Amino acid sequence: MQVGIAKSVLAFAGLAVLACNALVFGAARMVRTDPGSWVAGFAYDDGSLRVANAIRKNDAKGAVVALRDALVDDPVDRHIIGLLGMQQQLAGDVEGAFTTFSVGKALGWRDAPTLLYWYDSAIQNEDWPLATEQLDGLLRSQPALAENSQLLDPVLANDVARGLLAKRLNARPNWGDSFLTAGPNKAPEELQARADVVRLAAANAWSCESISRFVATLLASGLPAEAKQSWAKSCPAFASLIYDGDLAHALASDRIEQATRLRGFNWQLMTTGSVEASRITTDGTDHQRLRVQVSGAVSAPVMRQITVLAPGSYRLGLSAANNGGAGNIPAISVSLSCGMSRVDAMPTTPVTGKPGRMTVDLSVPPDCEVQYLAIWLEPGADVLLSDLELRAL
Repeated sequence: MQVGIAKSVLAFAGLAVLACNALVFGAARMVRTDPGSWVAGFAYDDGSLRVANAIRKNDAKGAVVALRDALVDDPVDRHIIGLLGMQQQLAGDVEGAFTTFSVGKALGWRDAPTLLYWYDSAIQNEDWPLATEQLDGLLRSQPALAENSQLLDPVLANDVARGLLAKRLNARPNWGDSFLTAGPNKAPEELQARADVVRLAAANAWSCESISRFVATLLASGLPAEAKQSWAKSCPAFASLIYDGDLAHALASDRIEQATRLRGFNWQLMTTGSVEASRITTDGTDHQRLRVQVSGAVSAPVMRQITVLAPGSYRLGLSAANNGGAGNIPAISVSLSCGMSRVDAMPTTPVTGKPGRMTVDLSVPPDCEVQYLAIWLEPGADVLLSDLELRAL
């Protein structure tokens, strides 16, 4: 029986060989320092050195001979058998590799070469349950490989396989965060496929903090719809068209600076220069109000949020009060635009019959796919903000 080697796995094979190479060299060092030891099945006869030297010289046939000799001392050592199968592949011995890796599979071994071999075999046979099982085992042993495009591409390219991979991620394996560590140099198609896996996974497969880094990559790669979808999956749901309108999550920590870093679609508090912000909890409940003070000479943005809204008209509502409760509420303006310019800020107007409630009508032009929603206050303001809500008109 012959099992083909997928191009993606061939490209990855060098990484697996390096891992096995490190194991062999480690064994060689140990037998040199402790002549009485047996390491990974290699007796003190320099068999490990012969294997290591053959691999270093890309002499797969020589490595196969040395590994067969090593098997005499330990016929069922998984490291030797896995490395033997890998070298048989590289030497073009397809039948021999199949026989060797069948031994490892029958004994339930989950070393990297064996997992990689049966992963590739499953891909060739379109056996997606087996492919995702073997991939999961491989990634659990080397979590950083979840970032590897060539390794994951065959699974990411298949609808059924993506669903099965999402189920594996529901168990929150140790490679889950690495799966989201996808730099902006990755092709948009791959990022879309990874975002689809996030969509198919359970809501608790990742923390909001983990998802936020992936969301930033999606936004930087021009995939705002996928970014918003991924964010909403693992972070608390949007109650209106904006995230966290009640500020429960923006102000979840007493250390307000933790809420100033823009991560995904959460609020960024602009606590620099002339703006100061602090957390206020009302009546012993979880109801949050944001106290914001502006000390500069001009109006300033005090908080902002990324939005992904369709072109059209919208109305933002918010509640505001003077800190201390006396006097008129200072002017509050709101901008919704591709940039964040003071000239785009529109003044809010009071809602009749609802003290402290204000609204403003905003619009998104056709050429603005990703927007900044920003709240602006005039100089000298010391205001309590709460209950923000955005609706389409």
